[in-house]
Amino acid sequence: MNYSTVLRKKSFPGQKHNQAINLLVYGCEIQKIASGNKFEKLFIYLSHEISYHLVYIINQYTNYIDLRKIRFITDDIRDTKKFTDDKSVLLQIFVNEECWYLKFANQTLKELWWQGLQYFYTKAKEDLKEKLQIQLMAWEIFTKFDEDRDGFLNKEEQQAFLNWIKMVYPDKNLIETKCIQSSFQNKLEFKQFEEINKLLYEQSILINLNKMYLNSENLLTEQDFKKFINTAQRKQQTDGFFGFPMTADKFYDFLFSQQNSIFEMGNSDEMTKPLSHYYINSSHNTYLTKDQLSGDSSVGQYVIALLNGCRCFELDCWDSNSDKNPVIYHGFTLTSKILFEDVIMALEKFGFMFSSYPIILSLELHCDFDQQEVLGQIMRTQFKDELYIYEQGLTVLPSPEKLKRKFLIKSSGILEESYNLHQNNQVIRKNMMNLENTKLQNTIQLIQIDQDPEPCLIKEIAQKQRINNKALKNLNYENKQKQFIRHDAICDFKMTGDQVDMVIHSSMNVKHHPQFLSCISLFNSPFEFNNKKRTIWNISSLSEDKVDQIFKERKVKEIQNHLNNSLVRIYPSGLRINSSNFDPMPSFILGAQIIALNFQTKDEPMLINQARFQQNLGCGYVLKPKYLTEGLDDINNFEFQKKLITIQIISCQLFLLNTKNTVNSFVTVKVKGNKIDENGQELQTNIQYNNGLNPQFDSNYSKINFEIKDVDQAIFIFKVFNKQDDNKCTIIGQYALPYKNMRQGYRAIPLKDENLLVMEYCYIFAQITIQ
Repeated sequence: MNYSTVLRKKSFPGQKHNQAINLLVYGCEIQKIASGNKFEKLFIYLSHEISYHLVYIINQYTNYIDLRKIRFITDDIRDTKKFTDDKSVLLQIFVNEECWYLKFANQTLKELWWQGLQYFYTKAKEDLKEKLQIQLMAWEIFTKFDEDRDGFLNKEEQQAFLNWIKMVYPDKNLIETKCIQSSFQNKLEFKQFEEINKLLYEQSILINLNKMYLNSENLLTEQDFKKFINTAQRKQQTDGFFGFPMTADKFYDFLFSQQNSIFEMGNSDEMTKPLSHYYINSSHNTYLTKDQLSGDSSVGQYVIALLNGCRCFELDCWDSNSDKNPVIYHGFTLTSKILFEDVIMALEKFGFMFSSYPIILSLELHCDFDQQEVLGQIMRTQFKDELYIYEQGLTVLPSPEKLKRKFLIKSSGILEESYNLHQNNQVIRKNMMNLENTKLQNTIQLIQIDQDPEPCLIKEIAQKQRINNKALKNLNYENKQKQFIRHDAICDFKMTGDQVDMVIHSSMNVKHHPQFLSCISLFNSPFEFNNKKRTIWNISSLSEDKVDQIFKERKVKEIQNHLNNSLVRIYPSGLRINSSNFDPMPSFILGAQIIALNFQTKDEPMLINQARFQQNLGCGYVLKPKYLTEGLDDINNFEFQKKLITIQIISCQLFLLNTKNTVNSFVTVKVKGNKIDENGQELQTNIQYNNGLNPQFDSNYSKINFEIKDVDQAIFIFKVFNKQDDNKCTIIGQYALPYKNMRQGYRAIPLKDENLLVMEYCYIFAQITIQ
């Protein structure tokens, strides 16, 4: 296996070193996969101005890859449906949330390019250690407007810079009169521009802190730095981030840095409790890149989910029409297909690279008897000893520690003889005849039970939701030979399995193949905890709607107690055709272990999920609160752990270099968690008009006290908005933070964009006090 990450590097022969460097410096032509599995040519080279930008030109359009955002590289590509030719000339690069497939002229060129990329990646990381944020920001702005690349800003380039400043900075006189006009005649060099940039981002809070802690020589001594850490930051130790004495610029850099981030990792969780005592980072329809109607399916999505800490994956398994290789896709839709074997091989190779804790594979079974055998053979062959076989005689589930480097297969199946399908088919036919005359409301009720609706009903749902998609017209809903019937969901409407229960054709008598059955360790079962036949190896699946019903019927405490020793998976409603996500917080509070979200959809629920699983070193498992595993008699018992958190939003540091609109910024803060904490607690600062660089907020409108009782569940959500001229508000940046990982003092809150990607040089600056 060949791969390269921040932690592991592929070695290359030394004699090729110079060739590899030149290939990146001077550039080369390669191909990148585009839509429809077609390749398009691009020219790619290392930026001569910004050492960590890899510039590429495609169809006369120029863009760049930030080397710092490369998360994973491999040439071990498992996507047979995409590539039928020689995969030895392919390279797979994961940049942020994107999966890039690059095709080279030959294998030698690929190896050289990879070596050069690795060299400059490492070099950029080393070089940036010595650079201050304010310097890097200044250089990126300067390079943006130095269009002729002569190392100066001429009159036209200066004017372009001024036009941008007018949209994002309120004091234009400062720029035009005091900075630019007094600093140059015809050309502006970088050193002069760097001083201007410092003035742009100067903030009153920094001036005040400098006065408090810097000496007469404008330097911060080690003793005064410790004083700042121990008093203002309420931290009893210092880390060797910088040499002393520290300059004002370095102090600024420290304040707006990851070292001073509001997030504190804390201690790792105990990993020897039963599996049912943990939240497990889980994805839904893992294979999809977009929506579940016509989106592309990709093996790369499983690797991206792994990079994001996912430990429970969904695989919708279907018969292959052309051969005996089962495929994965969203059935009866236009989503593309990938091979089941490719996914299994990718998970086996990369599954435990980023976390050694167990992986659960949720198999939605739509395969006939023969292809079930193929599924079993593939899993047995690939996973070998890593395939977990459940142990008889256990009264509690094994712990994540005991299950390290193990795959647990979740699917339909029974240990005894399979159902008498011939008898059940009679009931199925009767129910299907009644179903044709059922009103849409009943249809929706059925879909809430089974999130993957019957193909003949998809069109009705789409019309109900006013979905205008030409793809619907291309689907053959009348093809009787391809319509399968989920007998469990239809025969018993009270059953709440998530479409993964055994799928059969109405005219077939199908059993589970022993080869497939022998791989299963978690068996789907109805949500009936009083069933005496239920074992620790039975797992139930509930729609998000069922969770809402549990809260409405006040059965939360009863369910929480059951989930001490039983697993449950929560999945999105079948009405979410656009792959939107539900709020995971009620499911967290319920104690559900597997809360399956669409990782490809970047919305607030996904932001909350990321915050939850940022805990415990990001390993994909988080120990549930004690009140869920040990029980509390009454919600008033939260009173004893009540905390008062005072948050004052002081300012923002924003780097909106590509904005084309005026920025009127403000910040909101709210709490997601138990309803006793969410009620009415929210902050909104005043609006700073025409300021997209360093907005500073009025203390009369930017301070709030949050009273938190359920400290284990509380997650703070920070958002920076832009109020546009039409009074619409768009998100500039956002961040979510569990209370238990919050640090006190003057803290930088790193922002993520609308795609939940970290924004360079963008922070909220706040003061946090906890009582």
